[in-house]
Amino acid sequence: MGENAIYAVAFWGVNTMLNQNIVWISGRPYSIGLFLTLVALNCWQYPEVFMPFYGLAMITNISIVFAPVLLFFLQPESWQAKSYLAFMVLAGFPWIIWKFNKRFTKGLIIDRDNFAFKKRKFNTFAKIVLYYVWTIFVPVRMGWYHQAGFRYNERWEKFNYLTLIGYALIGFLIYCGLPGWIFLLGILPCSNLYATNSFLVDRYLYLPSIGIAMIVAPYLSQYTALFYIAMTFYITKSYMYSRTMKNDESLYRENMRNHPKSDYAINNLVYFLIQQHRYDEARIYAQRGLDINPANKMLWYNMGITYAAQGHFKNDEGKMKFIHAFNAMKKALAIEPRWAKPANDIRKIVKLLLDNKVLTMNPKEAIGPEIPIPNLIGMKEIINGTIVSTAPNGKQITHIEPAQAGSTEGNTAQVAGETATNFTQEPSVEVS
Repeated sequence: MGENAIYAVAFWGVNTMLNQNIVWISGRPYSIGLFLTLVALNCWQYPEVFMPFYGLAMITNISIVFAPVLLFFLQPESWQAKSYLAFMVLAGFPWIIWKFNKRFTKGLIIDRDNFAFKKRKFNTFAKIVLYYVWTIFVPVRMGWYHQAGFRYNERWEKFNYLTLIGYALIGFLIYCGLPGWIFLLGILPCSNLYATNSFLVDRYLYLPSIGIAMIVAPYLSQYTALFYIAMTFYITKSYMYSRTMKNDESLYRENMRNHPKSDYAINNLVYFLIQQHRYDEARIYAQRGLDINPANKMLWYNMGITYAAQGHFKNDEGKMKFIHAFNAMKKALAIEPRWAKPANDIRKIVKLLLDNKVLTMNPKEAIGPEIPIPNLIGMKEIINGTIVSTAPNGKQITHIEPAQAGSTEGNTAQVAGETATNFTQEPSVEVS
């Protein structure tokens, strides 16, 4: 047992897929969550110690909710393990569902229609298990977000030979006992059986891969030549991968190189460039991502950010930046109407343009074509506000009118003056 543990630690410690965890976990509370979990498990006999530490750890990382299951495998006869398991089912699961609903029904939703639970999701789960096990043994295309990310893809739900292999693999993992359950329970929160806005990401393997390491350890100890081959391969690959981690930009660019057709990989770079205030460069890459997938709402939103950050009221070009930002964020909101970020930013842009006399409430002062403004919660106060006076050049740029009740088109506006544009057109540079 002791010798197998050494081989398991060696396999797990140098596996290339865990490199990302060093970057991700440092600076984040996951290490604190792990510490709290270990304290809870070491003091499992004392509920007054286990429960507070388990609760704090679960708040830090929701995957820790399954800790009582692992304890039950280790201490199946103890009343404490049975009590903790009951608490997990009665309180832990409802809390996770509440947290997911709060985060993903009011925040970013990948696909609210296709990501509702259905039986075919188990086919997706089987393929996800197969995918992750394969990447542990063959880590050849790693990245923050893999090309096979969880945008809706009906091929993942269809039953085929990969699904069959996945189900067989799940059966084998269950047969392996505790190590197999460590992998399956570790992957379950990332499986999208319940929509979690998740993607296939290297770092998701930091806990499940422990189970795989425990499974392969006896074979590595029995066949030392295989162990040395595996160590040589993983150490070499880990070193090659670590060279791209010298800074965030090199990591994002390497990920994009590994997954050139992934709009999510491109969006990561766009997000980084925005943080660095490199808005023009971010806009170029956002356009590249939208050429791959024009329905990526995150790219549309980020494109809006690049425009809004450069907007000003010194001249018409600066005003048009806000108009392009509005148009881009409206695209993101059209793709996912429940996404709060673009809705809130559209309100801010409209109010900003009203305050700076770029928009007007008076249709008589507007001489341009109508443009659609989406119906938003909180927009009523803006629409019913006071009339804004004309611009300094005597020409008012835009007028807003309330739409009919229940309208899906939203409010209409008119544009006038030299800076006239039509919001129904695509912006010249698409957003991320």
